[in-house]
Amino acid sequence: YKLFNDMKVHEPLVYKQYRPFLFFLERQFMDVHDDLPVLFCHGDLHPLNVLWNHDQIKAVIDWEFAGIKPDIYDAANLVGCAGIENPEGLGMPMVVTFLKEIQRKNIFSEMGWRFFPEYVLALRFAWLSEWLRKEDSQMLEMEEAYMEILMDNMDILRQEWKLPSSA
Repeated sequence: YKLFNDMKVHEPLVYKQYRPFLFFLERQFMDVHDDLPVLFCHGDLHPLNVLWNHDQIKAVIDWEFAGIKPDIYDAANLVGCAGIENPEGLGMPMVVTFLKEIQRKNIFSEMGWRFFPEYVLALRFAWLSEWLRKEDSQMLEMEEAYMEILMDNMDILRQEWKLPSSA
């Protein structure tokens, strides 16, 4: 909540714009967040931090945010990054195949999968913090639009990604 307390003081208009996303997550996610099972995670897993050699991973770089985090952290961050510039990316074959394969391997908890779309949305607050720090008004606008798409389409995303209901 520190981000929102800081925004309320220093960026009241931004605070007002982003408050609906916090309220949404408070109703459906925040109470369970601390109960999500944890694993060691990369912390910044997204397509630009994976080096490929043909069709295999050669290396994963940029480990500065690694640590113990909810089991779905890296997957939610990667999926969230896949859709920021074009939200249709949330349903692109790479995302759908990625989620299908990690579900098949039974890597993450049932609880994590149940709240996966909410976690994708929640992780966008880290990016919001980055855009505020950089005073990047264009990315702030894009982030708000993206978060609204995520929030308004939770059920569609669950269907597309073949995930259980959060209820």
